[in-house]
Amino acid sequence: MRQRSLISALCVSVLTLAPLHSVSADDHMSLELGDDTGEFAKDGECDDIRFTGKGMSEVLLTDSIGKDASDCGEALKAETVSVDPMHAVPSDASPINFGDDTSQFARDGQCDDIRFAGSNAAEMVFIAEDVGRDASDCEAAFEAGSVKWQGSTATPELGVTATDIIEQISPAQITT
Repeated sequence: MRQRSLISALCVSVLTLAPLHSVSADDHMSLELGDDTGEFAKDGECDDIRFTGKGMSEVLLTDSIGKDASDCGEALKAETVSVDPMHAVPSDASPINFGDDTSQFARDGQCDDIRFAGSNAAEMVFIAEDVGRDASDCEAAFEAGSVKWQGSTATPELGVTATDIIEQISPAQITT
């Protein structure tokens, strides 16, 4: 166990050396950390929904995936976050966990989970709360080949982001 911790610590300590960081606790848990281009990068909290734990920000947006590498890397090193199992790289020993159908958009014929991208991804508004909550639609689309797995990448197809929506709102539409 000590050797695994040392290897994990070495992997995390390399994070500041390359523009696109990656970390691997186990082969099935490897994922790219990304960079620090997010609005809330380097604020002491991990803002990337691919992680879970007490080192996480309270407000999470899909826009922040792969854009808070330093905070998430430091939190991994401090063991205040870990890779969310829903974003673990699929393997024979650990296949994709599609989750359940508790999203308000479940069973509507479209995969609304950011971990999957396909032909309709550009028009989708992916929200963090839908990760693992549209299982039937996503599994059917994955089996049909109309979506691909992107749950561990630091550069997923984001669809329509919160930033896109805010930029489309004119100041006259905002009321205080």
